[in-house]
Amino acid sequence: MNSSTPETIGSFRILAKIGQGGMGTVYRAVHGTLERPVALKILPNEFANNPEYVMRFLREARTVAALRHDNIVHVYDAGEQGGAYFIAMELIDGCNLGTYADEHKNVSEKDGLELLLQAARGLSAAHSKGLVHRDIKPENLLLGTDNILRIVDFGLVMESTSTTQLTATGACLGTPMYMSPEQADGENADARTDIYSLGVTFFRVFTGQTPFTSPTVMNLLFKHKFEAPPEPNSIRPDLSTNINSLLLHMLAKRREDRPQTAQNLIEMIETIKQGKNIPPPPKFVPHAAMNAGAATELNIPGAASVRRDPNSSNSDGRRRAPILGILVIGLVLAVMVTLFYVVSHTSSPPVENITDTGVAKNMSTATNTATNALPVRNDPPPDDALKRGDTAYAAGKYRDALEEYKIGQKLQPRSDELAGRIHKAERAIALTDLMDKGSGLEANGQWEDALTQYTAAKLYDDGTAAQQHIDGVNQKLAEQRQLDASNKNASRDAELKKAELAEKSMRYDIAAEHYSRGAMLSDPELRVTIAEKAKECRRQDYLARAKACEATSNFTDAENFYKKALDIKDDPLIAEKIATLRTKLQPAQVVTPPPPFPAVQTAVMTGDKDYNDAMSDARLAMNANDYKGARMKLDLARKLQPTQPETAALGLEVDGRELIFQGDALQSKGNGQQAAVLYRKAAVVCPDLKALSDARIGAAGAFSVPPPPPNTTTAPAVTSPLVERIDAYVRAYKDDEATADIANEVRLAPRNDRVQQVSDALENMRNGGWIYHELSALCEKGRAQVADALDLEDDDHTKAERVRLKRMIEELNDKISRGRTLFLNHDYDGVKGALATARTDAIETGAKLSAAADFFTKRVDHFSKQGGVTVPIVGISVSGNRKKAERYQRIVDEFRKYAEQAKNLKKFGEN
Repeated sequence: MNSSTPETIGSFRILAKIGQGGMGTVYRAVHGTLERPVALKILPNEFANNPEYVMRFLREARTVAALRHDNIVHVYDAGEQGGAYFIAMELIDGCNLGTYADEHKNVSEKDGLELLLQAARGLSAAHSKGLVHRDIKPENLLLGTDNILRIVDFGLVMESTSTTQLTATGACLGTPMYMSPEQADGENADARTDIYSLGVTFFRVFTGQTPFTSPTVMNLLFKHKFEAPPEPNSIRPDLSTNINSLLLHMLAKRREDRPQTAQNLIEMIETIKQGKNIPPPPKFVPHAAMNAGAATELNIPGAASVRRDPNSSNSDGRRRAPILGILVIGLVLAVMVTLFYVVSHTSSPPVENITDTGVAKNMSTATNTATNALPVRNDPPPDDALKRGDTAYAAGKYRDALEEYKIGQKLQPRSDELAGRIHKAERAIALTDLMDKGSGLEANGQWEDALTQYTAAKLYDDGTAAQQHIDGVNQKLAEQRQLDASNKNASRDAELKKAELAEKSMRYDIAAEHYSRGAMLSDPELRVTIAEKAKECRRQDYLARAKACEATSNFTDAENFYKKALDIKDDPLIAEKIATLRTKLQPAQVVTPPPPFPAVQTAVMTGDKDYNDAMSDARLAMNANDYKGARMKLDLARKLQPTQPETAALGLEVDGRELIFQGDALQSKGNGQQAAVLYRKAAVVCPDLKALSDARIGAAGAFSVPPPPPNTTTAPAVTSPLVERIDAYVRAYKDDEATADIANEVRLAPRNDRVQQVSDALENMRNGGWIYHELSALCEKGRAQVADALDLEDDDHTKAERVRLKRMIEELNDKISRGRTLFLNHDYDGVKGALATARTDAIETGAKLSAAADFFTKRVDHFSKQGGVTVPIVGISVSGNRKKAERYQRIVDEFRKYAEQAKNLKKFGEN
């Protein structure tokens, strides 16, 4: 193993290197605890310090984790350790499709179709989520020993509806051998792009070779764009007409001529498998219109021949071939020189994953040259084109003006005047487009998006129009922020009033919840104070519950509530109280259950062990709120001792406690009056519960629990009383009580898998919510730092940074309740996945905060280098620049600290 490769990363032990890709190295590894083999993809060191590459790498982890399909590799985990980022994926024992094709010459149509069908199904699953792979090739299709094909390496994936590109316009992403015509031209990819690349891949599977080959990348891209692929059955004569047609359908130059979706491709494959014929392939049409010589044979070394138009005459082709050959050879030489210059002056990734914009731009240049190699004889003189362009420009028709200027430039390529006019028209077009987009967004109330467009437009604006719009949008945003702050403060005050009312009514549990919500709506300074009030109210609630249990001789529950209170705040008196309760519980553990159940004592004294066990089991079931189970045990006790009055007494207590439990459920939903009715009924059914009932009634009519938040989905009905009880706590945001309750259940039944499952899910839910809560708080601190930066220099770039942080905060806040919703839907695996996503988001948030630090570092460098003034008082000017640099450095340091804290949150809740 390479000495630079760590032996372990995260929870994984690295065993051996498997392969190398454009976005990382893949290793065979094993989970240190679970001993599960995995494929571990590690981001190279040269990319780990680049926030853009880190975000793209983590985007791959999230993308694949969201795709649960048999024909897509599964992702188990993702994270960062010591600056190294990794993704743990399903380990596939087998080979890639390229190796399979090389080892199995002349793959049978049946086997090839089955593999193609699996690949199409995997793509269909990805496309259904709006994702385009963009790098389909044999090396990214793994065939396991189970004969299941899986798609891997989503490093270049993008959302088909996304307007944000990972590269500049005109750049191409992918592998040239399998790249579609539109990718070669730098256009946006879509589902049909993946279908083309899949067609090239299976052309190789069925025929043993790719449709196009060339020693140079440029010539290869040229062929993908302009040359017709050879007939597959011309290479392998035994191929059926259907397979031949299917491959040519997939390899159509125009997207409109290919299967429009992966599902359409699946339907075509199924048709062939049923023995039916599919339609013939579309007639060859080049990706872009070619000149008159494009239909003739291109005599480029190593290139396949373009199919001639069968209606053209041979003699005509012979007449034009020499001229076109000279033109094309000159074109190729020019392109090769340009490519050599680009490669020698830039640092580009490996050839297998072309990401350099130079190739696409040169390809575009080659296309324009091939298309316009022969000038049209009727082109107007340059002076006329210049006049028409100026007229169109003056009328605001900038695109028409640009076209006229370009016509003139074709006739006078070295004209500086025309070049200046073209530059001016392009700036006017960019300005107009950005201003129009900004106006549309502003009209729809999308002010932050509009601000982004206007800020970009300012770069092309020689006047003040863009700045005026920026000022207007900033004014609207300021008004909106003021309104938001006012609404937020009003909501906070309402929560605090409810909390105070509940506290006065001694409903401390309700007061604690409202204080918690008030804290979340408060500024950081006030948040700590209100959160402390919430803790104190929870403590008072536990003490009140403990005293109520103690009054009814329910010492076990009393001890648990006292312990919860002690966990919140150390109190020697409470500790002493717990010790006293334990002495009271001691006789009950040896001789009898706790009073007031003397019947159990009688049963023990008479030696009726079966009756005593039945009564003891009934009490345990009742304490666990399993009233149905308690009654079953009581029925058994009655059969053993029909005349024992203690059995009837315990039966009444079971009925009464069930009524109180039902009342608590109503109270948690805000139905205080209905709950009070059940509490009173419980006291009538079982007079021994009157003290407990009175404690519950207290303020039942004076205060009601608010309904669950609108984004909390009501959980489906379940049969387990334990799950119902925990769900009631979670709906009312009583997470501390839910945790204490389930911990007690785990202690009583440590081997109950269902109890442990609920306990783990509850812990995962709380950990995930806390991670998002802390990430949001860190981003809020970041916004405060940006506000300080705006005091130093009120510029548009800093404002855009503030807008970006606000969006991050909104996204994080939206995710806080995700785990709670999944928990209440009893999707415990989903809760665990939400926690894993939260940890990944912690890493990505850290990367974004690091990017903000890098942004302000440039300001530090700028003001540190400034020196010298033209005013007499030199010291003041220099001091001012130095002070700005120092203040910006403090902002950078704070963002670095926030980024590190965010990344560390990925470890929150780990054992």
